Amino acid sequence: MNLRSMLWVCPVVLSLGCGSGEVIHEEVGSAKYFLDNQSSHALRVEWKTTGQLGSETEGVASVPSGTVRELRSDSAFGVNPRPTDTFVSLTLYRTDTGGRVYSQEPVRDEAWVSEREDSRTYGLTHHTLRIRDEDFQ
Repeated sequence: MNLRSMLWVCPVVLSLGCGSGEVIHEEVGSAKYFLDNQSSHALRVEWKTTGQLGSETEGVASVPSGTVRELRSDSAFGVNPRPTDTFVSLTLYRTDTGGRVYSQEPVRDEAWVSEREDSRTYGLTHHTLRIRDEDFQ
């Protein structure tokens, strides 16, 4: 390629190959989910995630009576995840008997206490499911 052709091609390639330089930033919202076991029994927790998260069944071996345990976290671009964005179902079992004592299927956002931990539009939100003996089925 001669010098004249290169002087013609270089500006064209540079103008086509370089973007506008504009970087688009989309904020990420995140959530942490907790079980506050205020019942008189240790509980085992199982849940199924939404299709966006792989529709996987997961769980926590034991949440002793009187303790709070983080179950899982989630994040998404442009939204603060809610329990219904993360879970399809959630079931609690007594660890001593193995009996099912509580179930949400489908999961209901209003059953969880939500607290914003960040003042930004999309930030960290804690969602806590508080369970007492009177909540057992």
